Amino acid sequence: MTPLLTADVFGWTMRPARRRRARAFLVAIAATAVIALHLWYDPPVGCTDAAPCGPDPLNAVLLGLVAAVPLVAFVSLPVTAMLAGGFFAADVLWQVAHPPLASPAWLTGADAALVVLAFVAVRLAPPGLGSGAEMWAATTSHLTLPRPRTCRGTGWAGGCSRYRCCWLPSP
Repeated sequence: MTPLLTADVFGWTMRPARRRRARAFLVAIAATAVIALHLWYDPPVGCTDAAPCGPDPLNAVLLGLVAAVPLVAFVSLPVTAMLAGGFFAADVLWQVAHPPLASPAWLTGADAALVVLAFVAVRLAPPGLGSGAEMWAATTSHLTLPRPRTCRGTGWAGGCSRYRCCWLPSP
């Protein structure tokens, strides 16, 4: 009978990959929904010959931050939460700088909800080992089993095993 090793416990108690990535999927779907809402409900920017549009660096930062959130969610949730917070802060700054092009208040609330969701996803305990399995893995010894000795002689006597050699003298 083989002993129960720590690697066995980790393998048995680990949840499937789809459940381990559920928090990242949730944040990515929410960020994609916020992007879609902004594309659909933000007021259009009207550029004319009389009032041409120029480059807007803050708008580029906004687009970069919100586009990075769903991608980075699968790499690091704490970084995703910081990116979502940076997007919200830059969005509020952009709306203050451009009052006629400000988003509806409920859309700014959706941005704030994305930030809250990202920070809650960071604080949730990652699915995986249960507390009992973690405690067992932390308190059990991690010693390796002794190697069986090689027996030299003509045969085995009764009561011999893999770990205890019995040498019989030659006749």
